[in-house]
Amino acid sequence: MEKKGASLALNVIVVAVLVLIVLVVILVLFGGKMKMFGEATNSCSDNNGICQPSCAGNEAKLPFACESPNVCCKVVYDTGDTNG
Repeated sequence: MEKKGASLALNVIVVAVLVLIVLVVILVLFGGKMKMFGEATNSCSDNNGICQPSCAGNEAKLPFACESPNVCCKVVYDTGDTNG
């Protein structure tokens, strides 16, 4: 009867170790992807913005990276100007 109990305990330990290894691998893979995603969304152009010295009246200033002294701007409404 003791051998059955010892065998069961050994199986539980082996399964637990395998589960931990799989979890570590998943965290490593997704951890790198999340960092890459965070860097991509910090760009002004990736967020449909334009880097320029200042924003016009129909543009909103966005909190994304541009080279100084420029700011990230995005058109929020059409001015109705048909000349251009």
